[in-house]
Amino acid sequence: MTEMRRDYLDNVRQKIVGEVRPAKMILIYSRNNFTSRRSVREEQELYTALVDMYSADIVHFWTGIYPYAFRDSITLLSQGVLFLGPHGAGLAAQVFLGTNATVIEFRPRARSERASCFELMAYACNNHFHVYTSEGDKQTPMSINVSEVVDLVRRSYHPHQT
Repeated sequence: MTEMRRDYLDNVRQKIVGEVRPAKMILIYSRNNFTSRRSVREEQELYTALVDMYSADIVHFWTGIYPYAFRDSITLLSQGVLFLGPHGAGLAAQVFLGTNATVIEFRPRARSERASCFELMAYACNNHFHVYTSEGDKQTPMSINVSEVVDLVRRSYHPHQT
């Protein structure tokens, strides 16, 4: 994983995104399905609170990598310095984040005691990793305390300087 990440950063990223800008984005992984067990009920409230704290230029929703928007998606991820969202396959996109990024995984209390593959991936990519234990279980949408998550973001957000 570490070699793949290094190869991506050194050789592939510039071919996809062109000029690499300093990473400064906060990306909220959204499943766009608020009934899904891997969704967050307070997603819009979290977005609004983060935009109020930083700006709409900094905070963005990220919904996945799709063939029709591949380049745009990878470009947005490459500018991400903080990536947060519910436990799920979308967190694997952290391999495309800017260097030294932070990943915050919302994990249901029932799963919070063990490391996830996304945590191991973060360490392999030299990313920082935090778990936010959410309310809910594996079968229902997660619920977060927006103030707590905003505080965690505030402590974890370190935009890259050029």
